[in-house]
Amino acid sequence: MNLQVCLQCDFVVHKNCIYLPFVIRISRHDHRLSFTYSLPRILSCGVCRQNVDGNYGNYSCTKDCSYAVHSKCATREDVWDGKELEEKPEEDYENLNSFEVIGDGIIQHFSHSHHMKFERKTTDIMYDDEKRCQACLLPFYGGNELGKYRPCSICKKEKVQTLNCIECSFFLCFYCATLPYKVRYEHDEHFLTLSYKENESLNWCEICEEIMDSTIWLYTCHECGTVFHIQCLLRKCAPYVKPAQNLLLDDEKINIIPNNRLTRPICNGCGRRCQDKLILEFYEDDRKMLYCWLF
Repeated sequence: MNLQVCLQCDFVVHKNCIYLPFVIRISRHDHRLSFTYSLPRILSCGVCRQNVDGNYGNYSCTKDCSYAVHSKCATREDVWDGKELEEKPEEDYENLNSFEVIGDGIIQHFSHSHHMKFERKTTDIMYDDEKRCQACLLPFYGGNELGKYRPCSICKKEKVQTLNCIECSFFLCFYCATLPYKVRYEHDEHFLTLSYKENESLNWCEICEEIMDSTIWLYTCHECGTVFHIQCLLRKCAPYVKPAQNLLLDDEKINIIPNNRLTRPICNGCGRRCQDKLILEFYEDDRKMLYCWLF
C-alpha cells in the first residue's frame, strides 16, 4: 500500500488521495461540494446511499444542505466532470422548485399569491419541522386521516392532507405542491414549465398522444409549443429500483417486473398501456393484476 506519512503530526494519506480536488460539482447535487476531513454527524452518501464515516475524508455541500458523498463516489467518471473549482467564481443557480419555504410549515407556491400553510386543526396530522425530506424540503407528517376532504386546486382530487391558503379557499395536495416548476424532457432541448393559463389552445400530449383537458395543469415548452400531461412526464420509474419478487406492500406480496414485452400490457388501474420501464404485478382472488409504476 503506497502511503505518505507526516512524521511530526502522524498524518497518513494514500498517495492517490493527495491529488483529490478540493471543490467540485457532481451530477447528483445542485450545489458545489468541498473536501472535508470530518462530519459532525452520520450521513448517507448521495451516490451509493451507504453511510459516510465522519472520521475519514469526504465531500460535503458548501451550502446548508445535509449532503455528503464518499470521496471515491464523488470522483467517479459518471458522477464528476473532472474539473477543480477551487478559486473559481460560482455560477448563479436557478431554483427550479415550485415553492419557497417561509417557515413553520408555511410555503409560498408560485401558482398562488398568498402563503400556504399545513393546518394541524383541520387535518389532525402533526409535522416535525426539524425533520425534512431531502427532495422537497417539506417537514415529515404523520397522524390519522380524521380531517375534512378538500379539492386540490391543481389536480382537482379530494384530499385530506392539504396545504391551505391562509387567506382564501385555495388548497394543494402534497403531490401537486411539490411538483417541480421546471423540468427536462429527453426529446426537448428546452425547459418545460408547469402552467395553466395558456392551455386552451394546446391540443394533445406529446407522450400519450391523447387530447388534453384544457382545465387541468400541465407541462409545456413555450419555444416548441408542445404540452405534456403531468403524469405522463413525471410518472417514471425510480432510478434506484430494480426488478424484484415477493415484496411486501401494505401486507400484500407484489412483484416488480420489466415492461419489455413486444406489446405493452394494459394497466388495471388507469386502463392505458403502461409506458414505464417497470410494472407492478400482484394477484387478487387468483387473478393477475398489472399496474403502471406508481399508479
